[in-house]
Amino acid sequence: MKLSNKQYALVFTLEDNEQGLWTGDVDISAYYDDDNGYDKKTHDQMFNMITLLTTCVNMLETDDTFLKSVWKHRTKLDKIYDELEELEETEKKVTKKPDVIKKEGNVYKLNFATPSDGEA
Repeated sequence: MKLSNKQYALVFTLEDNEQGLWTGDVDISAYYDDDNGYDKKTHDQMFNMITLLTTCVNMLETDDTFLKSVWKHRTKLDKIYDELEELEETEKKVTKKPDVIKKEGNVYKLNFATPSDGEA
């Protein structure tokens, strides 16, 4: 695995039993480049984020209330991402772009009319 000097990564390594099957346990490691050019404050902030995330993993395993809360929040985010994906697909289907009628500074006046406007 190759990281750029601007990346910090958490790596989850699955722990296997004697038969080579995953035991359900993971080992979490943090990887980053010590010579990434950032100052100590920035590095400390990123390392703080990494340790917060590893703490969350532990809490997901040990705190049912926390697990339910995170699960609920992720479900909300999944719905939002699905909606955004649908909007992006719809945007791809739009073939007519509006005509720019006038531009005044950073204000654009657009014409969305099509030849069939007003007709059913």
